[in-house]
Amino acid sequence: MVLEMNQKEYLSLLNNTHIWSNSSVQEQNASLTPLVEYIHRITPKNLYRFRDCSERSFDAFHRDQIWTSSADVLNDDFDARLFFHLEELKKWIQDQKGIHVIKELEKNYTDTGEIPIFLRELFPAIDKMLQQSKSVPEEIEDQIKKLFLDDCDRYGTNLIQLTQQNSMIACFSTSIHSPLMWGQYANSASGFALAYDFKNSPLFDDDNQFSKQYACELYPVCYSNKRIDATDYAKNFWIHYVMQTVLRITGVPYNHSILLQVLPQIDQFTNRKIALIKSKEWSPEKEWRLFISSKVPSVITSKHLPIPKRPCAIYLGSRISEINEKILCSIAKEKNLPVYRMEIKNNQIDYKLHPVKIKP
Repeated sequence: MVLEMNQKEYLSLLNNTHIWSNSSVQEQNASLTPLVEYIHRITPKNLYRFRDCSERSFDAFHRDQIWTSSADVLNDDFDARLFFHLEELKKWIQDQKGIHVIKELEKNYTDTGEIPIFLRELFPAIDKMLQQSKSVPEEIEDQIKKLFLDDCDRYGTNLIQLTQQNSMIACFSTSIHSPLMWGQYANSASGFALAYDFKNSPLFDDDNQFSKQYACELYPVCYSNKRIDATDYAKNFWIHYVMQTVLRITGVPYNHSILLQVLPQIDQFTNRKIALIKSKEWSPEKEWRLFISSKVPSVITSKHLPIPKRPCAIYLGSRISEINEKILCSIAKEKNLPVYRMEIKNNQIDYKLHPVKIKP
């Protein structure tokens, strides 16, 4: 049985899900479990992906591929776009004085007055540095301040771009009947739509090479009049950048695993949350999103990536051309897929397109 999505309940689950940067795989799975179980219960029998009739769309259908795109090339300027209060961030940065960041870290990670072993490994001379915090080398102070205060706008822009470029998304709708979706995404109903079963089959078809490199996640979109405030997220990112800069300037070798244990933790699920909240103006689309993420560092370098997934049906637009119908029906026949053509029923008062099954 498929349950209707309760937006309030779903938002609560989203907000209470955190993937901290130093958490283990087991801890990440435990945090995600309530959300994943809820999503499985509300996943519709079919989700629909609307396409225009182009060589690229035909080829993807033929190859059983769902192509994802990075959020910065989607049709909503706000897609996965980070929001934070710039002036609040600037004021907060102004208060962080070089070695003061290190002292705050020491304060956060011990209440006994002892310096954590991680900080000692990170900065062998940290005892002396903490004792003489007022005499921090001037060039370090100046470079940190210039990089992260004077260039705060650039830092914010880079963080926004990073968030969007790391969100690889394929979009679906719960409604095959919507004239808006057919008009907007299927070239004025002259294109087609593919149905996918994510309820009773895996998010992607079994492919050993693909599963070694990538993971996929499916979520419904929520609609709101307000964006997520990610100011704290931006602050934590800033601390990580500062520490990396301090290491570079002082010549201390960079150790990512130690930094993860010493620095304030970043909620890595924030990117997903931001990409799942859209303006209420988009709510008629009733959207679900399939994300692809890399299991291997630096694997994702393209703005478009395919996910192997076979559709379970095809729907032809009411205005599709005869030649395009023949091409699509030929591919569908090869795959043994049911084919439907969308029609307007003149004896019905609603604004719905209706699928009628045809022979391929």
